[in-house]
Amino acid sequence: MMVRKWSCALITLLGFFCMSCGNDDDDGNCRSCEIAGIPTTICDNGNNTATFSAPGTDSFELPFRSGESFEEFVERSCNTVLIP
Repeated sequence: MMVRKWSCALITLLGFFCMSCGNDDDDGNCRSCEIAGIPTTICDNGNNTATFSAPGTDSFELPFRSGESFEEFVERSCNTVLIP
């Protein structure tokens, strides 16, 4: 009887653990801004590159500058001024 209780408790704990470490789509590594008036999402790929996406376009990937953090990359990218 005691073994059954421990087994149930262990299985429940493992279930909670597995659910907590899944891949959540909470945009934790993404930032949004407007570039030239276009709402853009920039997501950190975790390998010194970021993926840009905007409504109605294909997404594309760009590398960070050497030694640049994701936050610095986003700041530089979102503060881009386009000269016609």
